[in-house]
Amino acid sequence: MHADFFTGTFYAMRTEYKKEYRLLKDEVADYMFECLFIIVVQAMLSILVLVYGDYWGKITFRNNFQVNLTMFFTVLVLHFSCISTIRNGINICKYVLFHREEFDNPKGAFVLGFLMAIVNMLCALTNLLQSLSSCTVEECITKFVAFKLLV
Repeated sequence: MHADFFTGTFYAMRTEYKKEYRLLKDEVADYMFECLFIIVVQAMLSILVLVYGDYWGKITFRNNFQVNLTMFFTVLVLHFSCISTIRNGINICKYVLFHREEFDNPKGAFVLGFLMAIVNMLCALTNLLQSLSSCTVEECITKFVAFKLLV
């Protein structure tokens, strides 16, 4: 699994690691609420960009080599940066489904993985739409850097 805060929370939710590291239930709950806070902020910002973005009429084919090349590489890097977090979310869901006895609260662990995957897909879609509405190389790179700050 990709090492991030979400994965650390997932392992803290497993009974085996709770005992090994002497984690209290309130510490695990704090980790879970911090993860949920990050997920809510990501979702809220993505939805705000989707609702109030001015790109709906701007998505057209640009016959400009530099802009298309920049879009290609920024979307490629976007895919590589999001895919590990989405894969982690799917792996968490799959692990919880097959090993629910290892958790005190398997529903919470499943929801964590599900929200990780869905919200990161939403963030990737938002950035993809923003990139497709870019008219210049600078605009495309600026929107990509703003996305990287969000994720």
